[in-house]
Amino acid sequence: MNLPPFRLEDYLERYEFKARHLLGCSDSETWTVREILGDALLDLPLGYTPPNGTPALREEIAGLYRGISAEQVLVCAGAQEAIYLFMTTWLEPGDRVVVLTPCYESLFEIPRSLGCQVLSWALQPPWKPDLDALERLLPGARLLVMNFPHNPTGAQLTREEQSQIVEMCREHGTWIFSDEVYRESEHRPEDKLPAACDVYVRALSLGVMSKSFGLAGLRIGWLALQDKKLLARVASRKHYGSLCNSAPSELLATAALRNRTVVLERNRAILLANLALEVPAPIEQPRPMAGPVAFPRVDVPDVDAWCHDLAEKGILLVPGSLFGHPAHVRLGLGRRSYPEALEALRQAF
Repeated sequence: MNLPPFRLEDYLERYEFKARHLLGCSDSETWTVREILGDALLDLPLGYTPPNGTPALREEIAGLYRGISAEQVLVCAGAQEAIYLFMTTWLEPGDRVVVLTPCYESLFEIPRSLGCQVLSWALQPPWKPDLDALERLLPGARLLVMNFPHNPTGAQLTREEQSQIVEMCREHGTWIFSDEVYRESEHRPEDKLPAACDVYVRALSLGVMSKSFGLAGLRIGWLALQDKKLLARVASRKHYGSLCNSAPSELLATAALRNRTVVLERNRAILLANLALEVPAPIEQPRPMAGPVAFPRVDVPDVDAWCHDLAEKGILLVPGSLFGHPAHVRLGLGRRSYPEALEALRQAF
């Protein structure tokens, strides 16, 4: 297995923790330990946790789904470990894998590094999924990897489109790996889709505390699926990874999920307020359908150079070239600091 450099994370490592104004990050506004838990953390024993997650946390995660029990949830060290564990467990060299693109790099690069035949199901402006193109790609595919609400474009499926995709996969016997890390951050409640694992027996749903919940520092993600035998295989591989999760992180994640209505409503309010603000030229006004990220076009000759120049001035945007679209940038709309960062962007010209 020979993984290439993770270009997006390399870029963020270079600039994210130095820049004062973060306009390209993909998570929502975060919370403090006091806001989530008060002083209860002080009495927590700091021993090992169960490898698949504490029962209390898995119960809360199962509550996000319609037909998933706690025994059908595997808690991981962020979404990244969940992606790695599943793909290295399930995929074999030569497998045909269809991946929605643009995407978070590991969704594409891990199966490719495993020797799979990886085919791109490409979203193109205005970022509407082409189901006819998907139908042509699916015959013989062992796995479809998709992500809705979508990073980086903010695209979202309709319920009818989701049903059509599931029926196509059922017809071809194709499994679905559904990256749903932005589920619960839909701009309108009626746009929230059923989780893939609730509507298709051969589907896995990926979730995380980082994005909609704004708790990236907990490093808590999970897989939810109906097939307990496959879940056990993936869980066994975790013994070679994180082994178990951080006890404080699991406690905080459990508390946040118990109070998810408050957490999610606050973050959605921040997102919607930011979405109403005008973005300065040369960036086009973002119009994502769901989630706290957008992928607007930028009217400059060299977007990469422009982004690097802004980053050196303390303003972080993510160039679209890292997602295969060099005329765009990823814009993060989920933080309270967004208006101040927009003003810094205006002043930079």
